[in-house]
Amino acid sequence: MAIEEDLLITFGADIIHLRQSELLFEENAAPDYYFQIQKGKIKLTNHKPGDGEFIQSIHEEGDSVGEVFLFCKHHRYPVNAVVSEDSSVFRLERSKLLKLLESDFDLQLKFLRNCAE
Repeated sequence: MAIEEDLLITFGADIIHLRQSELLFEENAAPDYYFQIQKGKIKLTNHKPGDGEFIQSIHEEGDSVGEVFLFCKHHRYPVNAVVSEDSSVFRLERSKLLKLLESDFDLQLKFLRNCAE
């Protein structure tokens, strides 16, 4: 689900630039931000000793990444977010995302539907 870029910026999002193979976030880190890809590609992965990398999903331009984990009981990422190609990503603090969602009920419903899918 893509939140309009102007709306993200209005609520305080910044843009971070990442190179291929960098981590956007790593397994067991606390999720503090909403991330939405402006440009590039990011994969969610797990590593198992002896089994190598397991790709959970691949996210591209306009996709949000890891948003469901902002609302999980354990408040930890169960995956790594690995940049597959140089990327620009909107980053919005969790508290500001909540204010954004509170400001627009229709957007809130779309966000919840996206998380449910």
